[in-house]
Amino acid sequence: MSDLPAVRDRTGIQVHEGERVQLIGRYTQIDARRLRNPPPVYRGHVAVVLSDGTQVLIYPVWFEKALRPPEEIARFEGHIVVATGKLFASAPSSPDYAENLMLPCLLAVESITEAQEPP
Repeated sequence: MSDLPAVRDRTGIQVHEGERVQLIGRYTQIDARRLRNPPPVYRGHVAVVLSDGTQVLIYPVWFEKALRPPEEIARFEGHIVVATGKLFASAPSSPDYAENLMLPCLLAVESITEAQEPP
């Protein structure tokens, strides 16, 4: 891996808030609607689910880059990944007051790769 801290659970989020990290967990599509009535609706928003079940958004849902490319989703869905970027304990609010999920968030994402080791 690299010299960056590896974050695998909520404790790691608290310890490394605001830092560049390697986030390690399962790449999963999320239903970002305000009212999430079944069945789920996936529009391209994803999270990395950490070992303790904590979801970390890849960008806040209102952010343009939050809608991940279909090729990326097809490649990583359900796989353990390493996502490198800047970690926040809560997704920043939209400057336009758009709806937001108040979950931990990775910003300035530099890369997402399949993990080469177990989480």
